[in-house]
Amino acid sequence: NTVLEKHHHRLPKTIDAIKGSMYVDDLLLTAATPGDAAVLQQTADSIFTQGSFHVSKWLSNSGEALYQVPPEDLTAHTTKVLGEKNISITPDAITSTLGMVWDSLTDTFQYKGVHEITTMADQETMRTLASRGAKMWDPLGLASPFIIVAKLLMQQCWKKHLKWDDELPEDIYKEWKAWCQDAAVMIDFRVPRTLISGQPYWDIHMFTDASERSSACCAYIRTISDEGKVVVNLAMAKTKLASLKANTIPRLELLGALLGARLARKVQSALYQKSDRVTLWCDSMTALQWIRKPPTTWRTYVGNRVAEIQHSYDAKAFHFVPGTQNPADFATRGKRAGQMLESSEWVRGPAFLYQATRDWS
Repeated sequence: NTVLEKHHHRLPKTIDAIKGSMYVDDLLLTAATPGDAAVLQQTADSIFTQGSFHVSKWLSNSGEALYQVPPEDLTAHTTKVLGEKNISITPDAITSTLGMVWDSLTDTFQYKGVHEITTMADQETMRTLASRGAKMWDPLGLASPFIIVAKLLMQQCWKKHLKWDDELPEDIYKEWKAWCQDAAVMIDFRVPRTLISGQPYWDIHMFTDASERSSACCAYIRTISDEGKVVVNLAMAKTKLASLKANTIPRLELLGALLGARLARKVQSALYQKSDRVTLWCDSMTALQWIRKPPTTWRTYVGNRVAEIQHSYDAKAFHFVPGTQNPADFATRGKRAGQMLESSEWVRGPAFLYQATRDWS
């Protein structure tokens, strides 16, 4: 931070970009064009060099952005495992590498099924379920419809009062075995990394949903080019299991809306290009009626959550979406890996977002 602060008065935007893109000793920068990326890389490298910090293992989806980087400072691989270092993405490495992968050639995020997940233990217990279920690293929630299945199975174990080393009951074991086998299929699941790419018009669409077992929300970035071409991409998603205590579906839908409002704020703050255009979609008319009235209208439970939602977004930002067109439904009920590959709606958003706003009714 001391090194960066010395240059802040001269390069405020660049320094702010670097500060917002550092995680421990990793730096992830983005730019609208390869030329801008090259300038940003050279500037960042120069700043850190002045502080006696050598930056290496540069990687980009554009070769032009790295044309001045010495070969010894480039990463040795065309893909980089996020969260793991110095891992070559070969068939051998995939079986021992957990989590999320960025393929710089196709500029997509991918998930790799791993040997530790797909191979069943001699005795499957709640402990093995919790351990292997957490090995699919998904910080952006892009694979939420698949991962929520493992979380729901864990919740079933708690409902049955299982101890950590108790063998899984037959009904849970069958579902768990199917999920583990599906992990290998997730190798083919891909999500585009690029969200905005310098388009003149873009906005955020947050979809929320809830079932008796969980709440979920998913954020999409909708861009429109000068030629009028619409592109919609999944940016982030989040799920939350419902409490073991009984609750009504409308209240759970309200919790989903609250989850969506919180995630929308996070997505807004994380994007380099800022936008105040946020639309939140919910398929519960009861929850929408709660949100559209003052918090003091309702009793404490509903009123407190409505107050937080309205503190973040005006009630006019919330709109009704039929359940059949709500992609957040995928993340509350869960999907098999094959189903996620067959349907593009989770990654690309519902069909109506590609239509003119006047047709959204």
